[in-house]
Amino acid sequence: RGVYVVQSVDNGKNWTTPVLAFDAIAAGWERIEQPRLSLGGDGVLHLVFIRNTVRMGQSVGLYYARSLDGGATWSEAQIVSEGEIQWVDIVSYGNSTVHLVWQEYDGLVFANISQVSQDNGVTWGKLNNVTGVNEGPTPVSIGSNGNGLLHFIQIVGNPSLDASNQKGLILQDWTWNG
Repeated sequence: RGVYVVQSVDNGKNWTTPVLAFDAIAAGWERIEQPRLSLGGDGVLHLVFIRNTVRMGQSVGLYYARSLDGGATWSEAQIVSEGEIQWVDIVSYGNSTVHLVWQEYDGLVFANISQVSQDNGVTWGKLNNVTGVNEGPTPVSIGSNGNGLLHFIQIVGNPSLDASNQKGLILQDWTWNG
């Protein structure tokens, strides 16, 4: 168990030997889910992943690590959130901006949260609630043009739009303005 990174410099014809970015066995973790990788403009690799368990009620959370040498070595994984994470993504742009977004359940509501680093993941800004809270998990996604224009997309149900054998849905779009 763990997160491994492989690379190809010839459009997928050949691949490097897998490099262990995070060793879940050594850390005593049961499961890792949804690893996401982003390459910054200055070559720094940014990795996020979710810690999960087989049994309910065990430790969970969201973790971040980075590589300054193209994935050969990785920083120690640092915890971003100890919540129950439903979804995560990471986007990097410019020379040092990293934008992390995730959906988290706190036992009562689901929140879509954002956090930004302006120094390649060394430090992180305050947590921002992107959409407000929801009663249940919702499909979400992040899109980027690579220059800092980010869109956070969410689909929510709207019972007033329900029709015979059809569920009413609304597509919501938030744009990051810094």
